[in-house]
Amino acid sequence: MRELVILLFLFGIPAIIAYAIWRVYSLTISHKARLRRLEELRSSGAITAAEYEQQRASIISGV
Repeated sequence: MRELVILLFLFGIPAIIAYAIWRVYSLTISHKARLRRLEELRSSGAITAAEYEQQRASIISGV
């Protein structure tokens, strides 16, 4: 939040838009990485299919 206030003070509306785009992009990458890791766990047998589905639904609902 502090970054947003500084950006607004220094650059105005374009900075807010750039910040919002960056946040969405970083969250998307994070979700993709989490899904990829979850798939690895399922493939290796570290988690069951039911656990995989539950965690996958949790990650996707957070998008």
